[in-house]
Amino acid sequence: MVPSKAPTEQKEFPMKKNEFALLFIPLFIFWFVLFTMPILFFGILIRLLMGDVSVKDGIEPILGSLLSFIFAFLTTHPIINQYNTVRVAENGLYVRVFLFFYKWVFIPWENIEEVKLSPRLDSWYKPIWVIMVKELTFIHVLLSEQYMTGARPGIIITSNIKNREKLLDIVQSHVD
Repeated sequence: MVPSKAPTEQKEFPMKKNEFALLFIPLFIFWFVLFTMPILFFGILIRLLMGDVSVKDGIEPILGSLLSFIFAFLTTHPIINQYNTVRVAENGLYVRVFLFFYKWVFIPWENIEEVKLSPRLDSWYKPIWVIMVKELTFIHVLLSEQYMTGARPGIIITSNIKNREKLLDIVQSHVD
């Protein structure tokens, strides 16, 4: 996985415009938790260290804030990362990935293993395809498992991507 800026001369396969509204809620939840939980965590930790709060009373809010952050991360990131924008270049694919911010990740053709059909359907009852790769984020491994295509990282290709058939044809031609 090589983070990089995506070149401008390539074929882009973005999400359809109406799908951006779907991402607002998980992004809002993630950023809200990201900024509020450290305030709670460090506020209680400081009071605990200064002796204002007993260990018995302080440990619950500390663990609660840490677990809330982990829960928010693990629930919002798969939702956000299943809506991809993919760019095709001569030497591979660029995928827009969200961890704490969006970035382009380059995947060379050699790292693309196969294109698998998921047994699940998307929200429009159309088939979901997964481009299985050798290396990507942990969230993409969770997505592959969620769409029942294995325990390797994958790029989810739903009907929310414009011209997805053309993208799948291009990727399949490089995999064969």
